[in-house]
Amino acid sequence: MASLHVAGAPVSSLASNNWCYLLNNFLPEQKINTHIGLSENPYISLHLHNEGKIKGSKRNKNALGNWILEMIIGPFTQEQGIDFTDQWKKKSRGIESRRNRGETLACQFNLKCYDRKIK
Repeated sequence: MASLHVAGAPVSSLASNNWCYLLNNFLPEQKINTHIGLSENPYISLHLHNEGKIKGSKRNKNALGNWILEMIIGPFTQEQGIDFTDQWKKKSRGIESRRNRGETLACQFNLKCYDRKIK
């Protein structure tokens, strides 16, 4: 799983908490280009999106195998994570807008933010 690290966020550091995550579909012809979710392990959620074992939206089925993990923000309790996810989705569409909104909210609430673009 080493190839799935996001800016130094090892899998072991994500255990036993809830984390909000941002996925990006890198196929430009797809209508669904981003997905924001909440999970105890975003790496497993990424794997499930790419393998087609999604319990949620079926709109993502056409984008199977094409998701990459862009950001992980947290940690949260389940209730806090749901609220944060809702706030993150508001007023943000597209990858750059959602990335900026996630960073802003993470700073506002003093949360850890692992970003794929940060080296």
